[in-house]
Amino acid sequence: MGTLEPLNLKEHLISRGYNPEPFGSILSEEECIVYFLLWNLSGKLVGFQQYRPNAPKTGNHPKDCRYYTYTTKVGNHATPAIWGLHTYSLETKRIFIVEGVFDAVKLHNAGECAFALLGNAGSKSIKQWLSLLRVEIISILDSDESSNGLKNLCHRWFVTPKPYKDLGEMNNSEVKKFLREI
Repeated sequence: MGTLEPLNLKEHLISRGYNPEPFGSILSEEECIVYFLLWNLSGKLVGFQQYRPNAPKTGNHPKDCRYYTYTTKVGNHATPAIWGLHTYSLETKRIFIVEGVFDAVKLHNAGECAFALLGNAGSKSIKQWLSLLRVEIISILDSDESSNGLKNLCHRWFVTPKPYKDLGEMNNSEVKKFLREI
């Protein structure tokens, strides 16, 4: 696989807007991996997303790639899992739905409730659960249309402004400006 350049994992995460302290993620500085814990819709831990910032996006084994997501199974189906459930409270008026953890983090930094669906956008149970919350659901789509499935889950949707692919590429002040505009 080749030699990876050394990277300070905490500094890298903070540069992406993610402070690992309040979110309960698991960091392995030695292996340069962070594990984002994933929860089901009842608040039970059901999986994780492994993030290796130095790894290639694709490879021979999924666990050696930049992102690898694992969730428990119910029968032959993966358990619907989200990241960001910790930002929801009974006072929440709206929830932003995004594709990835770093997109949700930018919204959390702006004081918003946001869930990263990590490929669960087509899940029937996610859609049913969101409808029970009785809040406005707003999807923020990636500008490359990879997250178009999020449109089916929301009341309103917006596309990340160009030249950015997703909210994770924007700095915190740009995200706040984008939120004011929508």
